[in-house]
Amino acid sequence: MLSKLHGQVVAEVSLNEETLREEYKNLFTQRKASYAEFATETFEKEISVTEEETTSYYEAHKNDFKRPEEIRVAFVEAPFDEKKSKQEIRETMDRLSDDLLHHHEEGAKTEEFKKAAQGHGFVLQETGFFALEDPLPHPDFSYELSLKAFQMETGKMSDPIETPSGIAIVKVLEKHPPHTLSPEEARSKVEEAIKREKAEILCRQKAEEALRAIQKKMNEEKNSWEDAVKSAALSLKETAFFTQRGYIEKIGMAPEFSRAAFALSLKEVGGVVRTPNGFAILRPEEEKPFNEEAFLKEKESFREKLLARKQMEYYNRWFETLRTEAHLVSHVEVPEQNSSKTPRPIDSE
Repeated sequence: MLSKLHGQVVAEVSLNEETLREEYKNLFTQRKASYAEFATETFEKEISVTEEETTSYYEAHKNDFKRPEEIRVAFVEAPFDEKKSKQEIRETMDRLSDDLLHHHEEGAKTEEFKKAAQGHGFVLQETGFFALEDPLPHPDFSYELSLKAFQMETGKMSDPIETPSGIAIVKVLEKHPPHTLSPEEARSKVEEAIKREKAEILCRQKAEEALRAIQKKMNEEKNSWEDAVKSAALSLKETAFFTQRGYIEKIGMAPEFSRAAFALSLKEVGGVVRTPNGFAILRPEEEKPFNEEAFLKEKESFREKLLARKQMEYYNRWFETLRTEAHLVSHVEVPEQNSSKTPRPIDSE
């Protein structure tokens, strides 16, 4: 039934030859641009932050300074090397695991884990608190071990865990639940955020001032684009060929830069656009048209992929509109710890 419904809804979506060609053109036409770049980080050193600004920013953006669950662990790892076979290392770690299981309690103290490890020739290592999204807490602690550790309960000891680099046994010593950083804990991050915002404003202002100066040189004094950029004490850079939705070498993924580069006429100077590192003033220099022969060859397979994407987008919009207009209400009983058993709109769950 759902499949039939989906088919009936998306049957309204179609593609004519003009749309197909335009989509292919937008996807595969390439351009090259020259540009003057302004990096936000160069302005950060000029910025100071007051105590009042720090307090005010923290209060307004508390949700930006949350920490996910953090854990602290102890672990022993036997790395793979040429001296012992993997089988020998596995057997050694199995013996250590059995020793911990039979001669020590499940929640054995770290000191007992340490003595057991030493008895088998290993050194017990401990980490500080870390979150899964943080850099690895120890050079010998792999991402695979982190994933496993976050699934364990406090005080629990793992079975031997094999990773690409060796075999390890991990014990979770402590856990901190997700929490919002206190003003003191968040201070450095708050200051960084304020500096970044202020630097971005200064960077854009500098770029806009430079654009006005460049336009004046070009329009009133008839300078070339290259000379006008040079007179503004800026260096002119050039991209390789790129597509509207593609990666731009030396810049990165820059949708605003790409849109401007394809919206402007060749040799037309654009406004200030955002880049991953700041802002830029650009001019499209060359265009490499899409390959007509390739289009004719790939047209039908391209049509299928494009039609499937547009149908999915159309269906999602249709379903979202339907869901919104339905005003669905949940009559599932709310758990008592949430206090109320009053039916709630689906949106609130």
